Amino acid sequence: MSVNVVENVEDEHRLGILFKETAASPRFRWVPCWQPVRNAEEALSRIIQGNINLDREVLLESHHPNDHSTCQPEVEAEATLLDENPNRIRLNVTADEPGYLLVADVWYPGWKAWVDGSPSEIIRANYLFRAINLAPGSHEVIFAYRPFWFYAGALVSLASWTIFGLLLVQNYCISRKTAEIV
Repeated sequence: MSVNVVENVEDEHRLGILFKETAASPRFRWVPCWQPVRNAEEALSRIIQGNINLDREVLLESHHPNDHSTCQPEVEAEATLLDENPNRIRLNVTADEPGYLLVADVWYPGWKAWVDGSPSEIIRANYLFRAINLAPGSHEVIFAYRPFWFYAGALVSLASWTIFGLLLVQNYCISRKTAEIV
């Protein structure tokens, strides 16, 4: 998430806090290896233990393919941001080996993904982020925020406004007939 300063509580420091600069990982990155975890708590525990290279491996919290990559250390890939707005991200990803595109944005229900126009499963990764499985080659990847509750709310609003409009028309017609009678 582009964090490049970490705060540590240190009693020996004169202010009790020490700020340490770190190298921020890219927000969008291709990762060649995966490791399964049963749940979020296990993912967090493994990350805190620090025995995983998060630049080369990703912890996946849901079902995933049985054939993970060979985790070759020299495999390179490129993830290029094409355009972005708060509800949509479009990327081009090119890799010679299979792997995962990791997006260092908070995992949240309602996000959908498409790879070359076909729906793709978003997997909760590294306790906090999103990832999708990618085959070798060049791919256009789109993430879009499309929560169910938004469309359900829009439908309820449309129905409410329709009923309100019909009641206004009915009230207008009744008041005109009453005025004609009098």
